Amino acid sequence: WVQGTWMEEQLGERYADLMEQRARQTPLKRVATNDDVAEVVVSIAEGMHFVTGQLIPVDGGYSSKT
Repeated sequence: WVQGTWMEEQLGERYADLMEQRARQTPLKRVATNDDVAEVVVSIAEGMHFVTGQLIPVDGGYSSKT
C-alpha cells in the first residue's frame, strides 16, 4: 500500500478510507510513500553490493506483525 495516484485509481472513492484503515493496522501507523520505496532502492543500489534475491517489504512492519 503506497500513497499515490496508482492506488487512488485502483481503490476509487474508497481510497481515503481504505488507506486510513491500512495505516491503523500498520505498526508505524501510516502507509508507505514513494520516498519510502525510493530510500530502500537507493540503499540497496549504493551500499548492499552482496545482497541478492531478497524480498524486502516496505510496509512499515505490517507483514511482520503478530
